[in-house]
Amino acid sequence: MASTLAACVATPPPRREVIVERMPPPPAPRVEQIPAPPTPDSFWVGGHWHLENGGYVWENGRWIEPRPDQVYVQAYWTRHGNGWVFHPAHWKASPSSPGVNVVTANAPPPPPRNEAVPPPPGDAFIWVAGHWRFERGQYVWESGRWEARRETEQWIAAHWVHRGPLWQYVPGHWVVD
Repeated sequence: MASTLAACVATPPPRREVIVERMPPPPAPRVEQIPAPPTPDSFWVGGHWHLENGGYVWENGRWIEPRPDQVYVQAYWTRHGNGWVFHPAHWKASPSSPGVNVVTANAPPPPPRNEAVPPPPGDAFIWVAGHWRFERGQYVWESGRWEARRETEQWIAAHWVHRGPLWQYVPGHWVVD
């Protein structure tokens, strides 16, 4: 019986970067209408462009469940010579952050706001989506922004993690991949 069950366990395919030569840069992220979360623990992962049949195709954002001691790295594009490299989304071990002030709240954050994404200031920028922070006993919206890409690092989006009766804020940050 155990061998039958083991054969049914799906393992995710390995993460693969896709190099696209002589293509224009992917379009700016789309403005998405964010539906209500399916559970209080869910967090929103914005959509992104991927390559399909020689062109860019939008993959809608979605709600996902957090994983203990892991952070979700969103899909992103980087310049590569005359083209672009697509880096798929993946989970990675949560980096330890000594000295980080832990912020907690008694109630879940409100749903994210729908934001218009302005054109990027250049090819070497990523969109950092807006999110809720907790400040002086209340949730405060921090608007999205373009941030200069770091070639050897990946951006981890700010998010909230449900820990027992409290919600813990994980600020957005760069990590070495």
